[in-house]
Formats: sequence, structure tokens, C-alpha cells
Amino acid sequence: MLKVRNPMNMKLGYQLLLSYIVLAIIPTYSIGYYAYTSSVHALQQETTLSLQNTLQQIQNNIIYKQNEMERTVGQLFYDQSFQEAIYNYVNGWDGYLTITQNVQPRLSAAVALASYDVELVTYIKDPDFPEIRHSATGNPLNQGKQTAILQFNRFPDSQELDTIPDQALSQGLWTQTAADKMYGNITYLRKLTYFQTGDTLGLLQVTARVQDVFPALKNANLGEGSIIVVTNTTNGVLLRTGAPGPLPDWKHPTLHALTFTEIISGQNWHVTAYVPLSNIHRESENIRNITILICALVFFCLLLFGWLISHYISRRINRIVVAFRALQIGDFRRRIPNKQEDELAEIENAFNEMANNLGILVQEVYINKIKQKETQLNMLQAQINPHFLYNTLSAISRLAKLGENDKLQHMLLSLARFYRLSLNNGRTIVTVEEEVQQVQTYLDIQKIRHGDDVEVRYDIDPEALAYSTLKLTLQPFVENVLTHARFINTIHIRILVQKQGGDLIFQIIDDGIGIDDAILTSLKTETKHYGIQNVDQRIKLQFGDAYGVSIFSTFGIGTTVRLTIPAWQPDIRKNTGSIASQT
Repeated sequence: MLKVRNPMNMKLGYQLLLSYIVLAIIPTYSIGYYAYTSSVHALQQETTLSLQNTLQQIQNNIIYKQNEMERTVGQLFYDQSFQEAIYNYVNGWDGYLTITQNVQPRLSAAVALASYDVELVTYIKDPDFPEIRHSATGNPLNQGKQTAILQFNRFPDSQELDTIPDQALSQGLWTQTAADKMYGNITYLRKLTYFQTGDTLGLLQVTARVQDVFPALKNANLGEGSIIVVTNTTNGVLLRTGAPGPLPDWKHPTLHALTFTEIISGQNWHVTAYVPLSNIHRESENIRNITILICALVFFCLLLFGWLISHYISRRINRIVVAFRALQIGDFRRRIPNKQEDELAEIENAFNEMANNLGILVQEVYINKIKQKETQLNMLQAQINPHFLYNTLSAISRLAKLGENDKLQHMLLSLARFYRLSLNNGRTIVTVEEEVQQVQTYLDIQKIRHGDDVEVRYDIDPEALAYSTLKLTLQPFVENVLTHARFINTIHIRILVQKQGGDLIFQIIDDGIGIDDAILTSLKTETKHYGIQNVDQRIKLQFGDAYGVSIFSTFGIGTTVRLTIPAWQPDIRKNTGSIASQT
């Protein structure tokens, strides 16, 4: 038997969640039911008003397009100069000038008033008046805006014209000729009379596409299954848009549709819209579905409410864990932002304070290590420089005794340059070019001392010269070659500087006696080789363990020392002489 659990014995979070659900569903259901029952009535009223406004806009648009065509005819109907030209026409050169300079320009100007393609034909009763026609076949509107002058007896529906009251023609009449019905056009006619005598000069006819006169119908969208029809009592349906099929019975509407009719003022035209009620019901169904969806979403949101609270707390705890892990791998800059004042916020504040203190301590240790390496560098220079200076001065003394003044001068200049580059205003960060110049000067002095026993080749990548390096990185290794390679005859030294990707590679290659494995190991461990170790440790301390010094040697063949640093360009002018100042 299934045991029903007492709601009072449930956890408080579940009790709150259940009460939220009950309190939310009751008003949501009531409001949704009311909204659904009232939506149909409201939609019908809104749809009725919208349809009436739409039909009114369609009516206004049709009247505007009609006025365009009527203005085209009116431009000529009220033009007395145009009437004078036709009434007083005589054959000959004067008549030709009348047509080309008076009649035709006015016809073209009248056609230009229309915003769509029209054909303007002037039927002249004067049998001597020449005809001017275009050669288009088929629908004349396919050729764009056109004008023509024809004899009155060429009007296509002259018999029907006789049945039209004279007053209607004088005021203007909309109709469709047989050709218009074939091509989907519509025509506006108006009798042209002479303003002084009232005599009939002819007939003005302007023709346009039905869809250009009724463009609003083409763009009107009253919903699926809706139909809009323009009709008149003479020619039946002028234009129809919307759903295909037979037209509904406009005079006997059913309960399944809404029917609206507007009369075009001044014309016997009717614009009728037929809108199925299913469109309105479909909108009501959409509201019902949306209401159900909203109720379901409210229920789902409340169901997730308790979960969101626990998720919020666990997310904050996880943020603290992530911060501790970052601290564990050495990221002392990580902080936990918080704006709360709860217990978790106290933990976060304590972590931030601890990380800040640890960062300060680590920074102090790091700076102390850097200063220690700088001290070792100074000690290395203190060892190298006096010994080097003593040997150089001894060589200078020998050169002076031998009277080799050129070599003596060269050595003195090289010695001065060497110390200028070595001191370098106390800076510990120099350009690659300065470091290369320093070792070149050092080797120039050694070559004077040793003569042809030392051959040096430089392969320097010009792109690498603008980057920066640590001071005194090459000389210890070059000095080691000259001191320990134990060459018998000539020793060849090659100094290579390259930029590879984002790194700078320095190589000192010699063909000396080489280093056996035991000595090679001692170079990395024994303190007596701290000059080499100092370079490696300074590089690693400045750039990380991925960079440093590597030595490759084969006993009896030679040695290659490879130094790797990143390609970097700090502002050396701001260097105060301390590597620590760059951190």
C-alpha cells in the first residue's frame, strides 16, 4: 500500500515550494480563463475597426491614384495654349512647328505627372490634324509612358462612346475598353473642348494598369482566406486580390465571415472585403495556447525556485574553491568579488585578505631572489673585469715594448669601448645589439692578444638586434671557450643570434677539445662555475623555467652553448639598473 507522506513532515523548502505553486496557480488560472473568454469579443471589435480603417486607407489610396490620372488629363483640359494650338491648326510648316513646339511637349509634360506608366492618347476631330502614334504591339504600357495623337474615328469603342451622356464625358469618365479588359488596364476619358466657343476638339484618353491604380489592394493582407474585390455596376469585377476560388455572396453574408464595403466617392465603385471568422478564432486559440503556456512556465519556474537557491549557494562555494585552486598554483592576483554581507561573504573577504598577504610575501621573496642574482652578477663582473684588465694591460705593455703602435692604439680603443659597454650606465637590461657589441669588443681584444690562434665568425639576424636581453649573457661563455677549450692551434668560434617565432636564440659554437660528461655535469652543479649558473638562473628567474642555457658538447670535437629567451622590448630608458625594476 502506497503511504502518503504528511506535507507537514516535508522539508521546509518543499513546503514553501508547494505553497508557492498553489498560490500562483489559482490566480493564474482565473486570469487566463477570463482573458480567453474575453479575447474573442475584443478581437472581433479590434478586427472590425482595423478592417474599416484598412478599407478607408485603400479608398484614400485609390482616390489619390485616380487624381494622378485625372491631373494628367486636367493638365491639357485646362491648358488654353494647348486648345488654341489644336483649334487653329493649319497644314504646312506652321502646323509642324505647332505640333513639335506646343502640342507634343505639353503631352509629354502631362504624362510625366504620373508616378506610374500611362498611355495618353488625344483623339482629334479635325481631319487635317496629323496622327502621331507609337509602333508598340500588345499592351502599350509595356513600353513605359507613351503619348499618341489619333483621329477621332479611331477610338476603339466608338459605338459604346455614343451611349455615354455628353455631360459624363465633359466631367470625366472611368471605363474599360475591350483592349483594357484583355490587358488588365483601365481608362479615364474626358472630352476636350475649346474654351472660347465650347466646340468639341476631341477626346483625351489616359490608360494605366489596374494594379497601378489600385496598388493598396496588392499590399493589403487581411489574413488567410480573405478576399478584396473592386467592382462597379457597369464592368463587374475590376480587380480582385486574396484567396482564389469563386467569389462569396456579398449580399447574403454568413455567420462564418465578416463583410465590409466602402464606396469610392465620385465613382460607382465598391471596395468589398471578406474576412473568414476562422482567422479571429485562430487568434483566440493562440491566446488560449499562450495562456496555458504561461501557466505551465509559472509552475515550472516555481518548481525550479528551490533548486535555484541551492544552486546559487553552491555556485558561490564553488567560486571560493576555484579561487583556492588558483592560489595553489601561484595566482596570487585572484580575488573573489562580493557585495553580500552573509556568512559566505565573510569567507570570501577572508580569502581576499589572505591572498593579498601571500602575494606581498611572495613578491618580497621574488625581489630578494632577483637582488641576490644581481649581487652575483656584480661579483661576476668584479671577478672578470680585474682579471681581464690585468691580462689586457700586460698585452698593452708587450705591444709598447715591441713598438707595435697600431695594435697598441687598437687595443686601447677596444678596451675603452669594452668598459663603456660593460658599465652601460648601470643598466642590467640591454639591447641585443649592445650585448653583441660588448662580446665583439671583448673578442677583438683577445684576437690582438692571441693573433691568428682565434678566428671568430658572427651570424647575426638583423631583426633580433632591436630586442632586449639580460646584460652579460654571452661573455662568460666566450671567456670559458678561451680558457678551457685547450686548443693547440687555431680555435674557431661562431656566435649565432636568431629570432625564431617569439623567441631569441643565442649560440656560441667552438671547435675546441670539448667537454666530457663529468665536467659537463659539474658546470651545472658546482659553485665554482657560478658564472655559467648565474646566466642560466637569471634567465629563468626573469622569463620562467621554459627559458635558459643548454650546453651540448662532444669531447674532442667541440661545444655548443645555446641560450633561449623570449623576444621582448621593454622600455630600457626607464631601467634603473635593477632587474627587479622590470617586474
